[in-house]
Amino acid sequence: MRSGFIAVLATALFTLSGCATPAAEVFYNASYPAFESVSELKEAADLVIEGEIISSAVRELDIASEPTGAAADDPELSPNGSERDTRSVMVFTVHEVQVQRVLKGSSIESERVQVKELGGTLGKTAYLTEGGVLLREGESYVMFLETYESTPASLLNPVQAAYQNVHGKWTSMAGNSLAVEDVAELS
Repeated sequence: MRSGFIAVLATALFTLSGCATPAAEVFYNASYPAFESVSELKEAADLVIEGEIISSAVRELDIASEPTGAAADDPELSPNGSERDTRSVMVFTVHEVQVQRVLKGSSIESERVQVKELGGTLGKTAYLTEGGVLLREGESYVMFLETYESTPASLLNPVQAAYQNVHGKWTSMAGNSLAVEDVAELS
């Protein structure tokens, strides 16, 4: 009886451990601009906010932009005209951010903004980047963002463009050498 229980328990644990491991891994290699200072980062950003991550979801997004103006009609620049037959789909973790303060840009305080990070686990496939998905639900950050008309905003740089509030003090992400004191002066 006891050995039967152990066998069932071992089988259940083996089965559950298989559920936690993705069946496949896809590695994304992205390059981002590097900044020399927080003021340079702020100048490059369309939107700088202080906000709390209230939810996150992993999904595919088509990041290709539609040709516009003369490019849409130029056969060399856009062989299919305004009709695209290719998509540029990538997997992102999209965070819903409750804006607490706007430090630059046109977002309204108490508004929600979507911010995307490259990577996440979708189905049985883990889409990985060098640093991984860094923002966490329930945490507050100052974020330096690039905004887009039809997709969620992006951090200008996943290491330099997010600063977490830990016990009332702003902290930088691992590998970020920019002066965190300069972020504290913004908020």
